[in-house]
Amino acid sequence: MAKKVKEKKINLPSKKSINFISDRTTKVNRISIIAFVVFLLFLALFVKFGVIDPLARVNRAEAVYRSMETQLNGYKEQLKDYDKIDAEYNEMVGSFLSETELSYLDRMDIIKMVEEDIKSRVAIQSITLSGNTVRVVTGMTTMNNVSDIVSVLDHDARNSYVTVTTAQADSDNKEKVTANIVVSYSGRAGE
Repeated sequence: MAKKVKEKKINLPSKKSINFISDRTTKVNRISIIAFVVFLLFLALFVKFGVIDPLARVNRAEAVYRSMETQLNGYKEQLKDYDKIDAEYNEMVGSFLSETELSYLDRMDIIKMVEEDIKSRVAIQSITLSGNTVRVVTGMTTMNNVSDIVSVLDHDARNSYVTVTTAQADSDNKEKVTANIVVSYSGRAGE
């Protein structure tokens, strides 16, 4: 007869989850990932506005510089014979003027001023140009006419100053004189 062994019921703990993975690590990893993404966004903005855009501006400026340099070289190429052509022109047209004479104002403007202000009022016997000074000797005229001429010359903006000397030319008619008018021409009327 065998004895019956009675089974004993043992209560063992039952576990339905693994406890070596904690939520704390997941939360720290999420914060780290968010911080890393924010860092990457700031880094991208810095690279865009601090590196790429300035380099693009420099590249555009360099392209403009190269374009202008090419244009300048083209102009230099066009003007490479300028000194030779200028020398030929001066030989043909009359570079006979000295450097001092070249520095004087245009003689045609002075002649034009004499025609406008003096010749229209009295006959001219002679004109002498020296630098920017013109000396005009008039024919026989009255003192009133000389006074009018000097007044017109004084008010002409092209002149710096005017001096006049008169000489009695006719002993029979004491009202008639010749005038020696000296005008310092400044040429500022059209400037």
